[in-house]
Amino acid sequence: LNMQECNELIEISRQTGRNLGVCLQNRYHDTSIKMKELVDSGEMGRVLGARAFLTWSRDRDYYLKSPWRGTWEKEGGSLLMNQAIHTLDLLQWLLGDVEDVKGAISTHYLSDLIETEDTAEAVLYFRSGTRALFYASNAYVSNSPIFLEIVCEHGSMTLNGELTVCWHDGRREVFRDVPPVGYKSYWGTGHKNLIADFYDCIDKGVPCPVNGVEGAKVVGIIQKIYEINHNTI
Repeated sequence: LNMQECNELIEISRQTGRNLGVCLQNRYHDTSIKMKELVDSGEMGRVLGARAFLTWSRDRDYYLKSPWRGTWEKEGGSLLMNQAIHTLDLLQWLLGDVEDVKGAISTHYLSDLIETEDTAEAVLYFRSGTRALFYASNAYVSNSPIFLEIVCEHGSMTLNGELTVCWHDGRREVFRDVPPVGYKSYWGTGHKNLIADFYDCIDKGVPCPVNGVEGAKVVGIIQKIYEINHNTI
């Protein structure tokens, strides 16, 4: 729920030699991996900036069926800690370490029911010198695909259900994830891929790539936004 608990888990993993994995499953989508390859290879040149948007729906029944949700004590937050954490993680995974963040949270929709936020916005300042805009809300009427755009020197990448890569020389490429099916299909297939990789790491005796240190990075970003607004952490 906070950086203190993250650090405790990391230390336990270190002392016991046990594998610690964190469920940041969006890193395992084919489109996310493609974006990471393009950024890390430098093929598109320097990253100039990025923006990401999440608009989902969480109604009264969602919180009433699980009373621990929407509370600072038991959920540690709400929108940022439960849903938007994965989009924030993609931003910092793709663009590098976050040096500073300025943001705001609010409860626009269910303020009579939950004590935590259903809407948030932020500007992330990266060590590389670039910055990203972020907006998320659970007050929408449906669960729309995540929108994420990265603008680079030689082109841009736009994730909106599918990944479109546009180059300044006129080239255009489209990449798609394996089509998800069933309940909450908008999540994609990242959970399945991440869990398979975690078991594979255990079998091989190697650390999970999405370990406690990686997980703590995005929790730190969220905690900073909370501290700015309510000093609740």
